[in-house]
Amino acid sequence: MMTKEMEIEKILQSEITVYEDILLLEEEKGRAILKKEGKLIEELSFRQESLVKEIDELELLRIHAAAGCKRNYAESGRQEPTLAEIASAMESKQGDRLLKTGSELKSILQKIRDIQAVNERMIKDNIEFFEILIEGLRDISSIKSGYNSEGRESSKTVNPVLFSIRA
Repeated sequence: MMTKEMEIEKILQSEITVYEDILLLEEEKGRAILKKEGKLIEELSFRQESLVKEIDELELLRIHAAAGCKRNYAESGRQEPTLAEIASAMESKQGDRLLKTGSELKSILQKIRDIQAVNERMIKDNIEFFEILIEGLRDISSIKSGYNSEGRESSKTVNPVLFSIRA
């Protein structure tokens, strides 16, 4: 029979697997951002969203398992025990393994945060670049479209780039 503590470790291992998939998607998003592949970024985001739903389900299981631990974890003053409190109530090897699993999960989460921060910065830089580019094109383009009042094309067009004046 699996104890609640062992169940928590199993849930954490499942979370590690899902978060590793999220990490790979974040790395792939970074490459897609560099290549400016919007459709791929959107596709990766949808895939990532389904993985986040899996994480939500696993977190509910973990919370339920932690609540099911019958030991008194009043040391921290919180209702839910910390991983260290749960590990301290286990046999030495099992407790160490649980802490190692928790540490591994924490490490993966930090990597994801770091990559997300880089991706966010790249997206903001791309947006800023395009805003500057569009503003520059607006400044050099003329309202004159190259057609005369009779609807005939003029032989010479001044700054033939067409943009909406209101854009």
